[in-house]
Amino acid sequence: MPEPRLSLIHDGQCHPAARIAEFSASGVRAEFDHDDVPLLTSGQAVTASLRLHDTERAVEVPATVTFVAGRGPCMIVALRFDARPAIAVPAEHARAAITERRAAPRRVALPAGLRAIVHLNGDATETLEVGVADHSPGGIGLRIDGTQARLLADRDAFALDLVVAPGQASHALLAHVRHRTARDDRIHVGCTYRTTA
Repeated sequence: MPEPRLSLIHDGQCHPAARIAEFSASGVRAEFDHDDVPLLTSGQAVTASLRLHDTERAVEVPATVTFVAGRGPCMIVALRFDARPAIAVPAEHARAAITERRAAPRRVALPAGLRAIVHLNGDATETLEVGVADHSPGGIGLRIDGTQARLLADRDAFALDLVVAPGQASHALLAHVRHRTARDDRIHVGCTYRTTA
């Protein structure tokens, strides 16, 4: 039986999913190619366009992003439907999706080309490229050398350019430092996003 199809509609653009991993009357979890989806954050409002194998037209449902994470070359996006979709969810697909989710690995790999560029003191000309330890819809973990530890102190607010893959445009974000932990010769700096620019 053909799989249901999903597209995200955001800022007037349609972003097709590569695969639906889980689908129910309350939400959907899908994989997108990095090039086919914008940088989303938890709590963001989008529109889900759903089409089942036996329907001629797609049904648009208002939805809220509940989870975003990178997994190799893909982005995993989970949505909660804000209204019940006017389509019936095939029981066999829902059962298969639940089984697949339980078997899915919980560890999420970062995209190979993910880079973070921190703007120091709000000055666009003074930047520092740092390593990314982890990334989630609500924030980012940065790795900086011990010699640069003073550059990002507790509660500092800063601008950040996130480059998901080589050759792609960067995403401008605003963040602030929540905690710092020494790990070997580096400092792990945990930051939360304040808003997207």
